[in-house]
Amino acid sequence: MSISEPLSKSITNVTPAKKANKSYDLSWENKYSWLGQVKGHLEKAFCVICNKDFSCARGVTAVIQHESSKSHKTIFANRKSNPLSKFLKKEDNLQQLTVEELVSAYHAVKHSLSYNSMDCLHDLLKYICSDSKIARSFSCDRSKVETIMSNILAKNLLKIF
Repeated sequence: MSISEPLSKSITNVTPAKKANKSYDLSWENKYSWLGQVKGHLEKAFCVICNKDFSCARGVTAVIQHESSKSHKTIFANRKSNPLSKFLKKEDNLQQLTVEELVSAYHAVKHSLSYNSMDCLHDLLKYICSDSKIARSFSCDRSKVETIMSNILAKNLLKIF
């Protein structure tokens, strides 16, 4: 560059230094349990809490920035105050109850029990197993057994055979 050349001309000829793109580092998961890698994208990370991915081209700085973001903190606080386990217990009981009712309906048909006997079994289980939440919620009487057999089990058995 000579003294007679304008300064702006010499600046435009200079190529800017390229930023080094950093890729996801698996060791980050040891410190940030909510972090995961986006498959097929080495420069992206996934936040399990926020359910979204973000660029990690700036390395661990991007991870720290995401962790300190207002949206991440809000979602994290909401999940902490409403743990998933509160809701799963109810669903697990419902699922277990459904399985028990299906099994009892199948048992009645397999052993040629009348549907009327299910009315008695329904009351008997509540009496014998009074400490069981499932037994107290059990409501598989004759009409329900008939519906289960006609609309669920029979149709699925016909598909199999």
